[in-house]
Order: sequence, then structure tokens, then C-alpha cells
Amino acid sequence: MDRDSRLRRIANGRTDLAWDHLAGGGSAAAHTADGVTLLQWCAYFGDVTAVRLLLSRGESLASLGSNLGLHGAAFHGHWRLCEFLLEQGADVDATEGDTGETPLHAALCTPRRLAHDLVVRVLLAHGADPRRATRPGVDTGCFMRDCRTKGETPLHRAAAFGSEETIDLLLDAGADTEALDAHGDTPLAWASWHARPDAILRRLCYGPFRIRPDRQPMHVVLLGTPLTSEAPDRRGDDDGSEWAGGTGADDDPARRRGEPAWCRQAIPVLHVSSSVSAQDFYCRQLGFHLESANRADESLSDPCYMAVARDGATLHLSSFAGDAVAGGVAYVVVSDVDALHDEFVARGVPIDTGPVDQTWGTREMYVKDADRNSIRFVQERRASR
Repeated sequence: MDRDSRLRRIANGRTDLAWDHLAGGGSAAAHTADGVTLLQWCAYFGDVTAVRLLLSRGESLASLGSNLGLHGAAFHGHWRLCEFLLEQGADVDATEGDTGETPLHAALCTPRRLAHDLVVRVLLAHGADPRRATRPGVDTGCFMRDCRTKGETPLHRAAAFGSEETIDLLLDAGADTEALDAHGDTPLAWASWHARPDAILRRLCYGPFRIRPDRQPMHVVLLGTPLTSEAPDRRGDDDGSEWAGGTGADDDPARRRGEPAWCRQAIPVLHVSSSVSAQDFYCRQLGFHLESANRADESLSDPCYMAVARDGATLHLSSFAGDAVAGGVAYVVVSDVDALHDEFVARGVPIDTGPVDQTWGTREMYVKDADRNSIRFVQERRASR
């Protein structure tokens, strides 16, 4: 293979051929016919090993451009390269040209989040500021065509394109849900304009903005309910929007029949032998996001109880030994655990535990069936995000 053919193949992704190029006497500073250096091609494809090889043969990171090319590495979703460049002195908050975009902005321009969320993790771990805003009205190369910056923070972009995990990462790092772009729009407004799902919108609610816990999407509501159906009423808000305030209790069919309606949601609790492998399976492979993780005490390095969710479905994962032998476990979220307790006592139901206020901020009551399955009725006392 001649030199030019080898360079063309490297430019098409065969960055491993950099070894052959150097072994054949080629220069580490060589470039393809369009003027792009080998180092730039290896960085473009995220090959840190090839980048280090070229550096060891005399090439310089300066060839990657401003801030050692960190912006491009973040944009392309190369977390390993981002980590390497930061270790070599790249500035995690350096702005790009006239736009004011940081590497964190660059990592938040696509709905393909698997690789880019790893970049977000690396940038935040190195101190990236999630509150930085772009300079409004400047042409940006972060999107395909005809786009200008809007004075947005990374959370604004995550609201439009990010996953639940993306938004959680930014919020945990101090991102501001009430930050305004140049037009006075918050991340919640961006998420609304992009018709994001409820799980995204709920994370961005602030002040008076709330989503009713039993809200159904408008496309479901518009299907209606046949007279023969026992399905609950799926009406949206009176103003026709998909937003809702309050608890939604008045929309419950049992309440309209004059019966108390306390049960809101059932959450199965699954026993797992390892919280680490369980998190990998549910979050990395199945696409759930981690809502919460708790340890029995601070001496433990890994959580023993986790909540994972995806698209409105929630699972609890427990590695407590007791949950493995006591039968199945399920939580039922209720609005009034004491009233439900009184109902059960009147019906002659044996109460296993409670009602009791738990240290983690809920009030709970447990009952068990004949097969030792534990049904745990829990009243959420703390406001959700």
C-alpha cells in the first residue's frame, strides 16, 4: 500500500494504520490532501492510543487547534479523548469563537445520549460550569444549518435534546432550572416547545409549574373512554393543555362515585444480589435512569436500595437480605395512609407494620398476604422535584 492510499484509509477511520505509516518512515506531522493532519484525524475518530503514538513521535497537541480540540471531542462524544485532553491542560470552560459555547454546550447538541452523557460526566467531574450561557444571536456550528445561539445554558439544550439522566447530571452539578435565555425562556420552556415527555418536564418544573401525577398525554385523552369500559377518566386540563395543577383527585372515577380514592401508583420491588451489576443492567442496558440510591449506613460503598425509572415506569431494586426471603415486595403510593389504615382495620385486615413515619421522609403501612408477599402502602410526604 502506497503512502497516499494509507493516508486516505486513515482519514476514513483506519487510525490503526498510523503505526504502519510511521513504520514506513512517514512523518507524525503528515497530513492528507485536504490539509488535515494525522493527529486531527485520529482525534476526529476518538483514537486516544493513536493520538499518543503521534505525540510520542514529535507531533504537538497544538495541531488540534484552540483549547487542544476539546470542543470537537465533546461534540463528537469521545469521552476518553476529552479526559485525556483535560489531563493535558485543556480548559473545561473555554468558550468557542464568538458564540460563548463551552465544551459542555457542545456535548448537548444531539438526542443520541449514550456516548455524549459520558462526555457530560467527564466534563462535570473536571469542574465544568453548568450555568454558563452562550452569547445570543451568533451563528453556531453545533447544529446542522442556519442556527444561532440564544443565550442558553447547557440545561436549556439538555431540556430539548437530553435524556432524564442528562438533566439529572446537570441538576446535581448546580444547573439552574430558572435560568433565562435571551428571549426570557427557561429550560422548561425549551422542553415544552420540543414536546418532551413528562419525565423530562417534571425535572424542570419550578415555582408554580407542576404536572399532575396522574396526567395522561393528550393523544391518550383524545381517544376517549367507551361507556362499557371501567378504565379511569383520562381527561386533560379544562384549558386543553397537557399541564395540570393540584393532585388530580377530582378526576378519579372512584371519587366521582362518592368513594375515597387513595391509591395512586404501584411500584414493584425486585431483589438483586449486587447493586453494581443491577445498575449496569437496568441503566446501561435497559435504558432506565437512576432516580435515587440509598445505603444502609455510610460505611457501605455501594447502595443497597435503588429506584430506577424509564418513560414513567418505576422499579425499586433492593439488595437487603430480608427482601430475598420474605416473598415479593411491592409499594403502593397513596394519598392518605392513615385513612387507608382505618379502612383496612374495619375490614379486619391484619396490619403487619405501621402506619409509621420513616426516616427517609415517607409514612408507610405494611400488610402481608398468605404467601408472605409484602404490600407496602407509602404516603409521599416530601415534594418531588
